[in-house]
Amino acid sequence: MLGKEKRCIALQLEMGFNLWCLFKIPWFISTEQLVRPNETLTLFRKMVLEGVRPDGFTMVSLLTASAELGVLALGRGAHVYMLKVGLDKNLHAANAFLDLYAKCGNVKEAEQVFDELEEDSVVSWTSLIVGLSVNGFGEKALDLFKEMERKGFVPTEITFIGVLYGYSYCGLVDKGFAYFERMQKLFV
Repeated sequence: MLGKEKRCIALQLEMGFNLWCLFKIPWFISTEQLVRPNETLTLFRKMVLEGVRPDGFTMVSLLTASAELGVLALGRGAHVYMLKVGLDKNLHAANAFLDLYAKCGNVKEAEQVFDELEEDSVVSWTSLIVGLSVNGFGEKALDLFKEMERKGFVPTEITFIGVLYGYSYCGLVDKGFAYFERMQKLFV
């Protein structure tokens, strides 16, 4: 195993990534690479060519990179692989699936992933709200936000952006301003 870990570190250093190490995980794509999705894909390719089996962390990083680049086919392939090997059973993976489909404009699949969640988080709700809003389903996004609030989830800054997008896409600018004022009173 040590040989694979050394190759992983050597490849990551070769590509100029700042690392933080998890000793039990032989391949780990760092959070810095998530801001550089092309490099994440390059590192993933090298990893596969080295014959290293990706773990859940790596696959979530691949899904995130696919979402950022809008490469739905690659993300779907990663989703299928994760289902096949059982890496799809946690909330981080589910949220990455949601984000992928929402960012790539496949709202129907994003909604399906959301509906099938065994557990959810504010990240799950926010991913779908933003995805619906930016894909022209503002009213659905606003309804989902109201449901999220009823269930007791506290919105994040990103949730607020999704809600404001929703009002904007619906042409409800006055309601959007009213909501913005509410946000300032309640959450600032």
